[in-house]
Amino acid sequence: MTDASNAVSARSIGARILAAVNRPVTIADRAFEVSASCGMTIGSRTPDMTPSRIMADADLALYQAKEEGSNSVAIFEPRMEAPRRRRLQIERALRAPQMEDALHVVFQPIVDLASGRILAHEALARWTDPDMGEVMPSEFIPIAEQLNLIQRLNDRLMDIAIAEARSWPSEIRLAFNLSALQLCERGFAATLLHKLRRAGLATNRLQVEVTETALLADFDRARQNIHGLHEAGVLIVLDDFGAGYASIGYLRELKFDQIKLDGALVTAAQDSSDGKRLLQAVIGLCDLLGVASVAEHIESEELLRLVMSLGCTAGQGFWLHRPVPAHRLGAIEQVSLVSNVVPFGRHAAA
Repeated sequence: MTDASNAVSARSIGARILAAVNRPVTIADRAFEVSASCGMTIGSRTPDMTPSRIMADADLALYQAKEEGSNSVAIFEPRMEAPRRRRLQIERALRAPQMEDALHVVFQPIVDLASGRILAHEALARWTDPDMGEVMPSEFIPIAEQLNLIQRLNDRLMDIAIAEARSWPSEIRLAFNLSALQLCERGFAATLLHKLRRAGLATNRLQVEVTETALLADFDRARQNIHGLHEAGVLIVLDDFGAGYASIGYLRELKFDQIKLDGALVTAAQDSSDGKRLLQAVIGLCDLLGVASVAEHIESEELLRLVMSLGCTAGQGFWLHRPVPAHRLGAIEQVSLVSNVVPFGRHAAA
C-alpha cells in the first residue's frame, strides 16, 4: 500500500481492514462472528528489503497482533526480530545430521486417584542443544512438523521410550503421544506393532494418546490405524478432551479406553461454579460411556481434591509428580494422595 508512509497512517489502514473483515457472516441462515488480527510493516528502498523480507516482517507483526488479542493491529519493530532468529537457529539445528541423538525422554506418572497406584508413565520429549540449551517441545515440535522432520524425531523418541518401558513392572504402561503425521500414515498401525514385537514389549503395555487436531487431519486413515492398534491390545486415549468443539462426535465414531481432560477445562473448575459443573458433566459423560477419565495439569492440592471429589478416575500433574529421567522411575512406587475426600454430589450416599 503506497499511501501509508508512517505508522500512524498504516494503523489507520489496518483498522479499516479489520472493520471490513469483522462483520457477521451468514451461512445457511446461521450467523457467525468473525474476528481478525492485522500485521503490517513499513518498507524501505534498501538492498536487503526484498519482497520476501517485507512479507516476513509483516508476518512477525501479525503474531504480535495475535498476542495482543483479536481486532489488533501491530506494526513491525526491530525487537520482533528475536523470534525469527530463534526460529532460524532451531531450523538449522533440526536439519543437522544426527540431531536426533541430542533428544532424550523424561517420564511423568499417570496416577490412579483411588489408590495412588501408578498406571502409566507418559513419555515427554526433551532436547538439549549445545548452543541454545534446553529447547522445549512446544517450541521445536511444531517447527519439526512444518519442516517435515517430525517422523524422524518421533521414531527416535519412540524407540527410546519403548526400550525403557521394557524394564518397568508389567502392570505399568507406556503412554506415548502420536502426531497427526503418524496417526494418518498408511500402515502406521502395522509398523508400530512390528516395532513392539521387535522390542519385546507386549501390546497391552502401550497406550497411545491422540488429539482431536490429529484426527481432523485425515479421519478415515486415523480411524483405520486406531482400530488396528485397538484390536491388537494397545490402549487408545483421546487427549485434550474439551479443548475443541467436535470431540463428542468422535466418541460415537471411535472406541477409546481413556479420555484425558484438557488442562484448561480442569483448572477452570477452580475459578467458577460454571467451570466446576462443566467438569462434573464431562466426568459424568465418561462414566456413562464406561471410559476412564484422566485429569491433566493437577498442580495444587486444592485441584487434586476437586477432581477426586468429582469422581475423576486418574490424574497427572506437577502436584502428583514431576517428569523425571528414566533412571529415577524405580523410586516411584506409589503417589500419596489427599485423604478424607467425599465424592461431589454423593454426600447422601456417603
